[in-house]
Amino acid sequence: MRVADDAGDELNADFSVEPDGEHLAVLVESAGGRRADGGVRNADYRPGLEALLSRLAAFDAVLLDALVDSSQVRGLAEDERRLLPEPVWLGRGVDISALRRRLTSGQGRIGQRPGAPKAGNNSKRLRLRVDVPGYRPADADADRLASDIAWPRTRLAERFRVPDLLAALESLVTHRQGGEVTLHKPLVLTWALGRLAAGHDRLFEWAEFRTPVAALLREFGRAGASATPQYPFWRLRSADALWETHGLTREPTAADGSALAGFTEQAAELLSDPVVRAQAAEVLRVTYLGEVDHRALWRWVGLPVAEPPRALDVLRDLIGTGLPTASGQTVTVVGVGASAALVATADGPVELSVDEVQAVLDRLTEDGTASVGQSEVLAAVVATVAGTTVQAGRAVQRGGRDGRDKHFAELDGRVVAKYRKEQGELRKVLVGAAAEAPCALCGRVFPVELLIAAHIKRRAVCDDVERNDLRNVAMLACSFGCDRLFELGYVSVGEDGGVLLAAGGGPVDPHLEHLRGRVTEAFHEQSARYFRWHRRNVFKGRTGGSVGGVR
Repeated sequence: MRVADDAGDELNADFSVEPDGEHLAVLVESAGGRRADGGVRNADYRPGLEALLSRLAAFDAVLLDALVDSSQVRGLAEDERRLLPEPVWLGRGVDISALRRRLTSGQGRIGQRPGAPKAGNNSKRLRLRVDVPGYRPADADADRLASDIAWPRTRLAERFRVPDLLAALESLVTHRQGGEVTLHKPLVLTWALGRLAAGHDRLFEWAEFRTPVAALLREFGRAGASATPQYPFWRLRSADALWETHGLTREPTAADGSALAGFTEQAAELLSDPVVRAQAAEVLRVTYLGEVDHRALWRWVGLPVAEPPRALDVLRDLIGTGLPTASGQTVTVVGVGASAALVATADGPVELSVDEVQAVLDRLTEDGTASVGQSEVLAAVVATVAGTTVQAGRAVQRGGRDGRDKHFAELDGRVVAKYRKEQGELRKVLVGAAAEAPCALCGRVFPVELLIAAHIKRRAVCDDVERNDLRNVAMLACSFGCDRLFELGYVSVGEDGGVLLAAGGGPVDPHLEHLRGRVTEAFHEQSARYFRWHRRNVFKGRTGGSVGGVR
């Protein structure tokens, strides 16, 4: 295999990786001599060696040993071939260029007779024995490491972000069987999300994958579809931003027990965030798994399941609030006991059973819809739950189940519930079922009830297309100042994602300091135009930098 430079151009420098006892060894081939085509063999030996060391450093590798490994000296004891006196932890601030020079300059005397008049060449075959976190001394891991260090690691922030991840999940190439789309790929990705949530590595051995995934496909796949885990294990690689395979050239067989497949490094890094995992699971559910009992599926794979609201909490929050009914009257919850709530109506007080409310909330969370019968009081209470509408005796949880955001522009509902509905819709898109998430501006993690789903471009001036663009037109901002600072223009976001501060020496300035130097993950290609609108129309500072517009 050849190594590429940091620009992605292939160098004339061959290397390989192989198991070496309890570790792995990177073998750097020697330079010199002629290739069959007349060119110099491994002419880029030095830049190739330096590129390999740099990429090993990026993986926090330890260089345990560096040995000259040419055929002329391979019979010597390792002490006579050693280039470094002790291991080197590459990821801890090592000067890679200086280390490369030590490795090349030290080769000249290896294998020479005592008193030889001059040193030999310094571009010999090397054996770099390494310990790399996440890579075991096995053939499959050796192949994986070789692939991973052959090419430059582009900064994640520059090439693959959460919107790219979600877009890739929405555009899987799915297989058809009997005229229907099979669910194998989205089911496997949901299973893999659950394994990540449980602390598993991003890659799965075929031997550990096939049995539980076969059971998953039998339980949740379409009726009559074959439970064939080998196909998604191999074929998900068509989504190359999401999934990779190692040690395979086709679908695995029983003999490929140690073959590996799983999330790419860039996808796994994003999915290490539980909020992003929840978003990913929601995209898979909405896009492909609408007919599947998703709560049962998520329990099966180990993903968190959204629990229904507690009826007692809902009712107690409504004490003293006037609730409009379908007939135009207003009812008011005046007290809540352990088993019933007392509700004032035009016809006198009525009791509403807590268990009756809980049963509707349970069914609504489970199925997305529930009957409220003929009770206007029950309907008025249930209508206050985020994302819920009630019509003709039926409550519907509208949290994006149809897989599109088009209904958001049509959200009208009752005035008392409107704000709660919109917040519920936006939060569900932004965090899924997660219980907590980071503020997009200050980065601190809060329970979701302390986060505001803030419009970047004010909703009042958005057209219907923009209002429907929920993943990009909104962000989460904490209720401890960031939401209000952004809304009033004391804070904005620049063209590079950096947080801009509008300070003018007044009493607000101390409340801006914790945002200095922040870069928000909410800024990306799809949201850039909304932040641009905010800078031009709301931001109070200059657009060139930190305090006072200067980052």
